[in-house]
Amino acid sequence: MTYMQAAILTNTFAAYHSDAATSALARSYGAIADDAYNAVMLRFIAGSDATEKQHRAEIAANRAGNWEYRNDENRMGDGGDIARITSDNTLKFSFPYDGEQHASLMLVHRNNGEQRVVFSIEKGQILCSSYECDLRIRLDGQKPFTARGKPSADRSSTLVFFDNARALTKSIGNANSVVVEFTAYKQGLNLAEFRTKGLVWPPKKGNQK
Repeated sequence: MTYMQAAILTNTFAAYHSDAATSALARSYGAIADDAYNAVMLRFIAGSDATEKQHRAEIAANRAGNWEYRNDENRMGDGGDIARITSDNTLKFSFPYDGEQHASLMLVHRNNGEQRVVFSIEKGQILCSSYECDLRIRLDGQKPFTARGKPSADRSSTLVFFDNARALTKSIGNANSVVVEFTAYKQGLNLAEFRTKGLVWPPKKGNQK
């Protein structure tokens, strides 16, 4: 694992703690081994009590179609349900973010009723203003619309927390495919394509741990 890749994992994990204990950790490819991904990715909610061995076993057992499901609890009672999906297509940026990567979408429903929809990339800088991020979303073959969001509290440039999460979650659940268009610093416009058909939300008991 390179220094940059390690920093991406560390910064993204920190965002879970700094933004309502929730963030998106995109799947790692290439030089990042599956064990490194499994050991970090499933700590979706800050303070998870599960061990790394349990996390690795659960990700293998809980995949249903393209979606990965998780229920996480901690000693503070801040857990909730999570569904996560990676993009079908790969993104290819130029230096210093060169190499193939995937984008991710994550849906979160916390025990206190709070909902989140989070878009993330593994490396690079999603262009946002100081307080807002405007991305375009296309559901199936419908007309694209602008979805406003916010960067994470720790100002990570790889994460966007969408506004109106409850309505957006419903729209994603009714769609077979979702395309997210975003602008990355010095990388122009990019499209992340997701096959969202088959989402079970909230997850059934058998699909989550």
